[in-house]
Amino acid sequence: MYSQKREAATGVATAVAQAGNSEGVRTVCALYGDAGFTAPALVPAEAAHPRIQYEAEWGDVPAFAGQAPPWWPERCGCPS
Repeated sequence: MYSQKREAATGVATAVAQAGNSEGVRTVCALYGDAGFTAPALVPAEAAHPRIQYEAEWGDVPAFAGQAPPWWPERCGCPS
């Protein structure tokens, strides 16, 4: 998700946890409102500990996800 709200990932991860997490979601990741030299800022929150957010490097995501993440700057309003 893309959001200008600082607690976006935490809010969604909390909602997932409170709903029972029947889908087995492990991590919620928000594209935050700024961008670095290579890609947007990523702010993940774990469903098991939704109140804890951290920042992840875009280049690390393929190792975690097993594939390169999609990124469409024109759809999220991010600078390309």
